[in-house]
Amino acid sequence: MLEIDRFLSSKDDIKIILLGGDDILIQYDYERYGTQIVDEISKSFKASTGLSMSGGIGLSINQAILSLDLAKKNGKNQVQRNIVRPLHKMKDAILYIFVDSDIPDVYINSVIACQEEKRNIELRKVCLVGITRDKNSIALSKYLESVSDRIKKQLELLKKGKYLHKDTHTKQWQEKDIEIQEHEKLRYAAASNIKFETEPLLYHELKAKLDK
Repeated sequence: MLEIDRFLSSKDDIKIILLGGDDILIQYDYERYGTQIVDEISKSFKASTGLSMSGGIGLSINQAILSLDLAKKNGKNQVQRNIVRPLHKMKDAILYIFVDSDIPDVYINSVIACQEEKRNIELRKVCLVGITRDKNSIALSKYLESVSDRIKKQLELLKKGKYLHKDTHTKQWQEKDIEIQEHEKLRYAAASNIKFETEPLLYHELKAKLDK
Protein backbone atom coordinates (compact mmCIF):
# COMPACT_ATOMS: atom_id res chain seq x y z
CA MET A 1 0.00 0.00 0.00
CA LEU A 2 2.95 2.30 0.63
CA GLU A 3 4.17 1.67 -2.92
CA ILE A 4 0.71 2.45 -4.29
CA ASP A 5 0.58 5.60 -2.14
CA ARG A 6 3.90 6.79 -3.57
CA PHE A 7 2.75 6.02 -7.11
CA LEU A 8 -0.53 7.93 -6.75
CA SER A 9 1.09 10.83 -4.89
CA SER A 10 3.49 11.31 -7.81
CA LYS A 11 0.51 12.29 -10.00
CA ASP A 12 -0.51 15.93 -9.56
CA ASP A 13 -4.01 15.35 -10.91
CA ILE A 14 -4.98 12.36 -8.74
CA LYS A 15 -6.59 12.91 -5.32
CA ILE A 16 -6.37 10.17 -2.68
CA ILE A 17 -9.58 10.17 -0.62
CA LEU A 18 -9.06 6.92 1.29
CA LEU A 19 -6.07 4.56 1.49
CA GLY A 20 -5.88 1.99 4.28
CA GLY A 21 -6.00 -1.76 4.82
CA ASP A 22 -6.71 -2.95 1.30
CA ASP A 23 -9.17 -0.13 0.50
CA ILE A 24 -8.34 2.63 -1.96
CA LEU A 25 -10.61 5.46 -3.09
CA ILE A 26 -9.28 8.04 -5.52
CA GLN A 27 -10.58 10.85 -7.72
CA TYR A 28 -9.01 11.22 -11.15
CA ASP A 29 -9.62 12.37 -14.74
CA TYR A 30 -11.22 9.39 -16.49
CA GLU A 31 -10.95 11.01 -19.91
CA ARG A 32 -7.17 11.19 -19.47
CA TYR A 33 -6.45 7.87 -17.76
CA GLY A 34 -9.42 5.62 -18.49
CA THR A 35 -9.02 2.35 -16.59
CA GLN A 36 -5.21 2.51 -16.73
CA ILE A 37 -4.71 3.84 -13.20
CA VAL A 38 -6.97 1.22 -11.62
CA ASP A 39 -5.29 -1.55 -13.64
CA GLU A 40 -1.83 -0.39 -12.50
CA ILE A 41 -2.94 -0.32 -8.85
CA SER A 42 -4.31 -3.85 -9.15
CA LYS A 43 -1.13 -5.14 -10.81
CA SER A 44 1.09 -3.50 -8.18
CA PHE A 45 -0.97 -5.00 -5.36
CA LYS A 46 -0.82 -8.50 -6.86
CA ALA A 47 2.93 -8.25 -7.53
CA SER A 48 3.62 -7.40 -3.87
CA THR A 49 1.08 -9.65 -2.14
CA GLY A 50 0.08 -12.37 -4.58
CA LEU A 51 -3.54 -11.36 -3.94
CA SER A 52 -6.08 -10.00 -6.39
CA MET A 53 -7.71 -6.59 -6.12
CA SER A 54 -10.98 -5.64 -7.80
CA GLY A 55 -11.89 -2.10 -8.83
CA GLY A 56 -14.98 -0.06 -9.60
CA ILE A 57 -15.08 3.18 -11.60
CA GLY A 58 -17.87 5.76 -11.76
CA LEU A 59 -18.61 9.44 -12.16
CA SER A 60 -19.64 9.50 -8.50
CA ILE A 61 -18.71 7.49 -5.43
CA ASN A 62 -22.08 5.75 -5.57
CA GLN A 63 -21.51 4.71 -9.20
CA ALA A 64 -18.04 3.46 -8.27
CA ILE A 65 -19.45 1.40 -5.36
CA LEU A 66 -22.05 -0.22 -7.63
CA SER A 67 -19.30 -0.99 -10.14
CA LEU A 68 -17.16 -2.52 -7.40
CA ASP A 69 -20.06 -4.69 -6.22
CA LEU A 70 -20.46 -5.97 -9.79
CA ALA A 71 -16.71 -6.57 -10.17
CA LYS A 72 -16.63 -8.70 -7.01
CA LYS A 73 -19.61 -10.74 -8.20
CA ASN A 74 -17.96 -11.40 -11.57
CA GLY A 75 -14.84 -12.95 -10.06
CA LYS A 76 -11.42 -11.95 -8.80
CA ASN A 77 -9.16 -9.24 -10.20
CA GLN A 78 -11.97 -7.53 -12.12
CA VAL A 79 -12.39 -3.86 -13.00
CA GLN A 80 -15.89 -2.63 -13.80
CA ARG A 81 -16.91 0.85 -14.89
CA ASN A 82 -20.17 2.76 -14.79
CA ILE A 83 -19.70 6.05 -16.62
CA VAL A 84 -23.29 7.26 -16.81
CA ARG A 85 -23.77 11.01 -16.87
CA PRO A 86 -27.03 12.30 -15.36
CA LEU A 87 -29.57 13.66 -17.84
CA HIS A 88 -29.97 16.78 -15.72
CA LYS A 89 -27.53 18.79 -13.66
CA MET A 90 -27.32 17.53 -10.09
CA LYS A 91 -28.95 19.84 -7.58
CA ASP A 92 -27.22 20.52 -4.26
CA ALA A 93 -29.39 19.37 -1.36
CA ILE A 94 -29.47 20.12 2.38
CA LEU A 95 -30.78 17.50 4.80
CA TYR A 96 -32.44 18.88 7.94
CA ILE A 97 -32.65 16.45 10.88
CA PHE A 98 -34.39 17.18 14.17
CA VAL A 99 -32.14 15.95 16.99
CA ASP A 100 -33.77 13.89 19.74
CA SER A 101 -31.03 11.36 20.55
CA ASP A 102 -27.31 11.34 21.25
CA ILE A 103 -26.89 8.03 19.38
CA PRO A 104 -25.12 8.81 16.06
CA ASP A 105 -26.41 5.74 14.17
CA VAL A 106 -29.96 7.05 13.65
CA TYR A 107 -28.64 10.13 11.91
CA ILE A 108 -26.04 8.27 9.86
CA ASN A 109 -28.73 5.94 8.48
CA SER A 110 -30.65 8.97 7.23
CA VAL A 111 -27.54 10.60 5.78
CA ILE A 112 -26.48 7.48 3.86
CA ALA A 113 -30.03 6.90 2.58
CA CYS A 114 -30.25 10.46 1.22
CA GLN A 115 -26.71 10.29 -0.13
CA GLU A 116 -27.64 7.24 -2.22
CA GLU A 117 -30.95 8.72 -3.38
CA LYS A 118 -31.36 8.03 -7.10
CA ARG A 119 -32.93 11.39 -8.01
CA ASN A 120 -30.82 14.21 -9.44
CA ILE A 121 -29.68 15.54 -6.09
CA GLU A 122 -26.33 15.63 -4.35
CA LEU A 123 -26.23 15.88 -0.58
CA ARG A 124 -23.83 18.68 0.32
CA LYS A 125 -24.82 19.62 3.85
CA VAL A 126 -26.60 18.22 6.91
CA CYS A 127 -28.18 20.64 9.39
CA LEU A 128 -28.91 19.27 12.86
CA VAL A 129 -31.86 21.17 14.32
CA GLY A 130 -32.78 21.48 18.00
CA ILE A 131 -35.91 23.22 19.30
CA THR A 132 -35.88 25.46 22.37
CA ARG A 133 -38.01 28.12 24.06
CA ASP A 134 -34.91 29.81 25.50
CA LYS A 135 -33.43 32.41 23.13
CA ASN A 136 -29.96 32.02 24.65
CA SER A 137 -29.89 28.26 25.10
CA ILE A 138 -26.17 27.58 25.43
CA ALA A 139 -26.87 24.05 26.67
CA LEU A 140 -28.74 23.15 23.46
CA SER A 141 -25.97 24.60 21.27
CA LYS A 142 -23.35 22.52 23.09
CA TYR A 143 -25.56 19.42 22.88
CA LEU A 144 -26.06 19.80 19.12
CA GLU A 145 -22.30 20.29 18.63
CA SER A 146 -21.55 17.15 20.65
CA VAL A 147 -24.01 15.11 18.56
CA SER A 148 -22.48 16.51 15.35
CA ASP A 149 -18.95 15.63 16.51
CA ARG A 150 -20.10 12.11 17.42
CA ILE A 151 -21.70 11.58 14.00
CA LYS A 152 -18.53 12.67 12.21
CA LYS A 153 -16.39 10.46 14.45
CA GLN A 154 -18.66 7.47 13.84
CA LEU A 155 -18.36 7.96 10.06
CA GLU A 156 -14.56 8.08 10.36
CA LEU A 157 -14.53 4.89 12.45
CA LEU A 158 -16.95 2.94 10.24
CA LYS A 159 -14.80 3.40 7.15
CA LYS A 160 -11.94 1.85 9.18
CA GLY A 161 -13.97 -1.11 10.45
CA LYS A 162 -14.50 0.34 13.93
CA TYR A 163 -17.61 1.38 15.84
CA LEU A 164 -18.43 3.95 18.52
CA HIS A 165 -20.84 2.75 21.21
CA LYS A 166 -22.00 3.79 24.68
CA ASP A 167 -21.08 1.36 27.44
CA THR A 168 -24.24 0.35 29.31
CA HIS A 169 -22.47 0.32 32.69
CA THR A 170 -20.13 3.32 32.56
CA LYS A 171 -22.26 5.38 30.12
CA GLN A 172 -18.99 6.33 28.41
CA TRP A 173 -18.43 6.29 24.64
CA GLN A 174 -15.93 3.62 23.55
CA GLU A 175 -14.50 2.27 20.30
CA LYS A 176 -14.51 -1.36 19.24
CA ASP A 177 -13.62 -3.39 16.13
CA ILE A 178 -16.51 -4.73 14.05
CA GLU A 179 -16.79 -6.96 10.99
CA ILE A 180 -17.82 -4.96 7.94
CA GLN A 181 -17.44 -5.71 4.23
CA GLU A 182 -14.46 -3.87 2.80
CA HIS A 183 -16.39 -2.28 -0.05
CA GLU A 184 -19.16 -1.26 2.38
CA LYS A 185 -16.67 1.04 4.09
CA LEU A 186 -16.66 3.20 0.99
CA ARG A 187 -20.28 4.15 1.62
CA TYR A 188 -19.21 5.81 4.85
CA ALA A 189 -16.12 7.30 3.22
CA ALA A 190 -18.44 8.89 0.65
CA ALA A 191 -20.04 10.90 3.44
CA SER A 192 -16.71 12.44 4.46
CA ASN A 193 -17.26 15.39 2.07
CA ILE A 194 -20.61 16.30 3.61
CA LYS A 195 -20.60 19.40 5.80
CA PHE A 196 -22.39 19.25 9.16
CA GLU A 197 -23.97 22.31 10.77
CA THR A 198 -26.12 22.86 13.86
CA GLU A 199 -29.07 25.20 14.35
CA PRO A 200 -30.84 25.86 17.66
CA LEU A 201 -34.33 26.97 16.67
CA LEU A 202 -36.81 28.91 18.79
CA TYR A 203 -40.17 27.15 19.06
CA HIS A 204 -42.19 30.14 17.81
CA GLU A 205 -39.95 30.26 14.67
CA LEU A 206 -40.57 26.61 13.81
CA LYS A 207 -43.50 27.11 11.42
CA ALA A 208 -41.66 29.80 9.43
CA LYS A 209 -38.61 27.56 9.19
CA LEU A 210 -40.64 24.59 7.97
CA ASP A 211 -42.40 26.76 5.38
CA LYS A 212 -39.04 27.95 4.11
